[in-house]
Amino acid sequence: MPKILRSRRSDVDLGIVETQQGTLLTLKAAASRAGFKSRELSALHVRGEGPPFFRIRGRLLHRAAELDLWIAHRRRAL
Repeated sequence: MPKILRSRRSDVDLGIVETQQGTLLTLKAAASRAGFKSRELSALHVRGEGPPFFRIRGRLLHRAAELDLWIAHRRRAL
């Protein structure tokens, strides 16, 4: 499990947590960052077209760096 380095209440409320592995985003925060609604990003995951993610204790999380790469790749493809 990632060790939390910094966690402010406001960041956690927004779905953002800093860890040794980088910034982690919840589904809601990742969707907002990518310009989608949560359910749209979930649908992309189901189809295998969404950004890389993993689960910790049932919570779907995205690494911010991987999400940013996925967004950039998606923009180039359009």
